[in-house]
Amino acid sequence: MDACIAFSFVLNAETTQKYVGPRRLAEKTQIISSLLGNLLDVVVEVQLAQIELQNLTQTSFLCPRADQLDLQLSFLDFKSGRKAILTLDISCLNRGVYPSEILPSQLAAPFDGSPNSSSQPLIAEIGVALQTLRAGYLRILRLCRCVSQVVQSFEWVKTC
Repeated sequence: MDACIAFSFVLNAETTQKYVGPRRLAEKTQIISSLLGNLLDVVVEVQLAQIELQNLTQTSFLCPRADQLDLQLSFLDFKSGRKAILTLDISCLNRGVYPSEILPSQLAAPFDGSPNSSSQPLIAEIGVALQTLRAGYLRILRLCRCVSQVVQSFEWVKTC
């Protein structure tokens, strides 16, 4: 996982000033501490999820726009070879806010393209499972565990 994009996004929210008095310096230090603290919490959660969950195969930070930071998570069902890809909008980090109630802004389950297969049931099941998550810290780790479990236990049924 390359977190440089995330650090750049969060720290660009705080522009540097050449002349700063002691009071302003203390204020800036507190703001940057909050920004970095929440970002590090997210990075650590993603790293823990990568260690714990074998089917979390890819994680990446993306910056699709100057004002948006996304965390993309890819889960693989090793039995079927199918993937579920979640995109989380974690732009709140540049305001020093932990994403305690985050849900995917995008959810995809690319499939092999055969006319007898569909990804909609998996997407629906993930959506239902995520609605049961509690808000709060470690939200991203809990979200990853939940999606991992759904992807691993999902029964792929081909429709005719």
